[in-house]
Amino acid sequence: MPTPSTARMHDFEVVSNQEIADGIFSLVISAPKLASALKPGQFVNIAVPGDASSLLRVP
Repeated sequence: MPTPSTARMHDFEVVSNQEIADGIFSLVISAPKLASALKPGQFVNIAVPGDASSLLRVP
């Protein structure tokens, strides 16, 4: 039997979003509740509501 997904929606605050090279950005978020639940090797996927330009989320 497959393991049930632990995927959840979380609120976060964008602390900074700086372009560090042409088309490459450093996004810093604050999400203490999410951070405390993550384990090494896990990733988060971010989706921007209303932006259909990216069909697949990138970790």
